[in-house]
This record gives sequence, structure tokens and C-alpha cells, in this order.
Amino acid sequence: MTTETEKEQEPQSLRTINLISTARDEEVAPGLFIKRPLPIQNVGFTDPFLLLDHIGPKTVEPNDSNLVPDHPHRGFQPVTLVFSGFAEHKDSLGNHRVLHDGDVQWIHAGSGLIHSEKFGNDTDAPISFQAVQLWINLAAKDKMTPADYTHIKAEDIPNLNKDGITIRAISGQVFGIKGPANPFSDITILHLISDEGGTVTIPISEDNECLIYCLEGQAELNDEKPIAQFQVARTDKDGSAIKLKTEKNTRILILAGTAHNEPIANYGPFVMNTQDEIRQAILDFQMGNF
Repeated sequence: MTTETEKEQEPQSLRTINLISTARDEEVAPGLFIKRPLPIQNVGFTDPFLLLDHIGPKTVEPNDSNLVPDHPHRGFQPVTLVFSGFAEHKDSLGNHRVLHDGDVQWIHAGSGLIHSEKFGNDTDAPISFQAVQLWINLAAKDKMTPADYTHIKAEDIPNLNKDGITIRAISGQVFGIKGPANPFSDITILHLISDEGGTVTIPISEDNECLIYCLEGQAELNDEKPIAQFQVARTDKDGSAIKLKTEKNTRILILAGTAHNEPIANYGPFVMNTQDEIRQAILDFQMGNF
């Protein structure tokens, strides 16, 4: 039996980068402006990854924040990564948590929940705020499972240094470390931090979709494709790795996962498989059944 570590040590073929796209600007709440690299413009969803919103990096004044008021979700998992600053979460399950630098919240919306979220600065000095929210699709069999919430603290996220680049494993396994998240499907989320620049080759399961998003700085993919801040790259499934050569002060997010290959019907905060299921989600929310 071949272990994950043994697989990582095997010769790896580099995946083809088939697309690089720049995030578009959106206002998701009054005064809350973000970059949205996913869905990719003129392409749509890269299942299982539905949406990626990037807030910042931006300067936030002391004790200032933006509120996204109560709203519902059903049929997917919204995941928030706070890199600097704070995020406050309240939901209909009774959870009330505050995230700070490096923390992650993993919401399993499942059959439905309502939550509010606040982003900003809860200190007495100006800060640089930065966070992302990722929507991960659920398989049809999991869309109506009970909602749940997990708060992952920064100190519980394993990391290692590989060729000058720090790799934080939030979900999935790489180079012998395993992320603490427990997704419902095969999902890898890696946060790469490169202060001085470096080169690393990241193994990717051959049946996974793969996206590379540049949070800050710039990098070269597979010795040929440059990627800069607010750009997302997508790969073919024709290899087992991606190579990154990063410049100084670069931050990268790597997303990999197995597509469900099921119909996707979406309307606002609901992601189901059919329009009938969307109509039922709207009715359930209106009837107070979340």
C-alpha cells in the first residue's frame, strides 16, 4: 500500500495551466468592497469550488467594521479564512464566535442556517485587514444533512517550511501534515506564505480540480506562467503537481478537490441540484423552517 508521503516523493508531472483570470470588484454589503476571483468570468463554477471573495488587504481604522446582516444558506459549506483583523459570527444554531489572525471558520450549511458576520478591526490602532470566504459545494446526498459550525484556531493549523515557503494545511494532507478541517468530500486548502521568495512543487491528486489564487505579491507557475495579486489560475487534470516560484512578500491560496459532476442550481445563498429544490429552500426560509 502506497502512503500519501510516498506518493509525494514519486516523480511528478506538472499540470497544464489552462486559464489565468483577474478578480472582479463587488460590493457585498454597504461599504464592504471585495475582489471576487470565483466564479471565473465567462467560465462559471469550478466544482466543487463555487465562490471566492477576497476582502483586503486594506487599512481599517480602530474599532471599525462592516456588518453583513442575517442571511440564510443551504446546500454548501461557506468557509472563512481570516489572515489579519477580526471576524465575528452569529448563527441560528446559537454559535457566537470571534476569529482573529490565522483563524478559520468552517460552516456546514447543509439543510439550512441563518447567520450574520462582521469584518474589521477590534483593536485601538489601525491595522491591515485581510480575509477570504470560500463556498464549497456539497454532493446531493449531503445537501440536506444537519447544519454545523466549526471554529479552527490558528494554533491548531499545522505548518511547515518547504524551500523557503511556509505551508499552512487547513484541509487535506501535504508533505506529511494534515489539516484539521473535516470536509464532506476530498478538499485541500493550503495557505502559502513566502516572505523572502522560494520555489516549491505541490502534489495534487490527479482526479482533483485545482485552483491557485494570489492573495499578495506574485509568482511563476510551472516555470512559465506568471500570476499576480488578485489573479486566479486553473489547471487541467493532466498531471500530479504544480510548481510555484514566488517573489518576496507573496501569499498564495491553493484549492484542490474532487468535482461532484452533478447539476448545480443556485439562487443567492442557496446551492442545490434542481430549481424545484431552490424553490423549496426559498419557501422553507420564508416559513421560518431554517
